[in-house]
Amino acid sequence: MADGFTRILVVDDNDEIRCMVSKMLSLMAYGSLSTNSGEKGLNLFMKNQFDFVITDFDIPGFVLGTAL
Repeated sequence: MADGFTRILVVDDNDEIRCMVSKMLSLMAYGSLSTNSGEKGLNLFMKNQFDFVITDFDIPGFVLGTAL
């Protein structure tokens, strides 16, 4: 990223896992956004610039984790 800050998108339908991963990333000084669905994750991905995506492969809904 231009500002030198690594941004990571976290997508998981399990609230506990998503929150734990986001908190760990924050403690390691990474910037992250998180969501609970593939559709929302795809929307965030299209509107923002991320360096990495951490996703659950088995997300219910139209957009699966493998599509991200």
